[in-house]
Amino acid sequence: MSQYEFDQLLQKYLAGGCEPAEEKLIADWCERTDGQLPTSIDNREQDAIRQRLWTRLSSTINGKPRRRPLFFQKRGLGIVCGLFLLVGIGFWVRNTSTSEPPLLTQFTLSGGNREVCNTGKQPQTIWLEEGTMVTLQPKAVLNYPVHFARQDRTVFLKGEAFFNVKRNPAKPFIVHTGELVTEVLGTSFRIKASEDAKEIEVAVVTGRVAVYQMSDREVKQRKEVILKPNQKIDFDSRRKQLIPSLVDHPTRLIAKRQPVQLVFEAVPLQDVLTQLQAIYGIDIFLENDVLTACVLTADLTDLPLYKQLELICRSLNADYETRGTSIFIRGVGCQ
Repeated sequence: MSQYEFDQLLQKYLAGGCEPAEEKLIADWCERTDGQLPTSIDNREQDAIRQRLWTRLSSTINGKPRRRPLFFQKRGLGIVCGLFLLVGIGFWVRNTSTSEPPLLTQFTLSGGNREVCNTGKQPQTIWLEEGTMVTLQPKAVLNYPVHFARQDRTVFLKGEAFFNVKRNPAKPFIVHTGELVTEVLGTSFRIKASEDAKEIEVAVVTGRVAVYQMSDREVKQRKEVILKPNQKIDFDSRRKQLIPSLVDHPTRLIAKRQPVQLVFEAVPLQDVLTQLQAIYGIDIFLENDVLTACVLTADLTDLPLYKQLELICRSLNADYETRGTSIFIRGVGCQ
C-alpha cells in the first residue's frame, strides 16, 4: 500500500466508513507507531496544527456525532487526535503555507445534493457515504446526494472518473453521463466523456456493468449492453450507437502479486490460448483449423496481452485482429 493510499484509508476511517478489515489495518498501525507524528514538521508547526485540529475534534465530540469509528471507542482520544494530525498535516500545511487554490471545489446544491469539481492538475479521490470511492480526473465534475435514496445510488458525472463501487445488491449504483446510463451493483470501472458528452467511453476493470441510453427508460424495452472486465463500450450520441470492444491495455484478472509463469516448450497452440483466455477473460479463436496442429515454444511471462499475441503470430506466420470483444487468429498453418 502506497503512502497516498494509506492517507486515503485514514481519511475514510475518521469518517467512520471503514470495513472491519480496514479498521484492523489502522489498529495495527497504531500499535506499531503509537500514533507518532511525522518528524519532518518542526515542533512549532506541530503545536499549531494540534491546536487547530483539537478544537475541531472537541467540537465534534461535544456535538455528539452520529457515528464514531470503532477504534476511537477502544483506544481513546489521544490516538484519534494523532490520526487527525497525520492525515491533516499535509493538507493544512499545503493550504496555509502556499497560495495554491484548493484541488477540489465543492458546492452544496438544493435538494440535498453536492457537486465536486477537480480543479487541480492531478487525479483526486473522494469517498461517498456508503463506501464507494471515486477518483476524478482534472476538470471532472461529480454531482451526488449527501444521503442516497432507499432504492438506488444515483450520481451524475461530467468528464472522466474511476469508480470503485461498494457492493450492495439491494441498491444499484447508477451513473448518468450525458445520454448514457451505467448501472452496477458493486464493481470498478472507468467513464470518460468528451466536454459536450457527445462521445462517451465506459471500460470495466472488475465485475459486470450494464450500459444503456437515457431514452430507454423502460427495462423491458431498453437495449442495454453488459460489459465484463477488459471490455469497453463507445457511445456516439449523434449516431445513437453503443459499440462494444476490448480496452486498449487488457489487465490480468488474477491478482498482480500472484506470479504467473508463461513459459511454453512445444505446447499446442490451443492450450496456450486457453491459458491466456483464463488470465484475461477474453475469448480468443482460431479461424483456421490447420492452426490447431501448431505448437509454441516461447516465454510470454510479464508481457502485455497484445505483445504476447504479436510474438505468437510472428513465430507461427499468422496474424490476429480484434472484432468486438473477441480476438481472432488466422494463418496458413505450420510446416
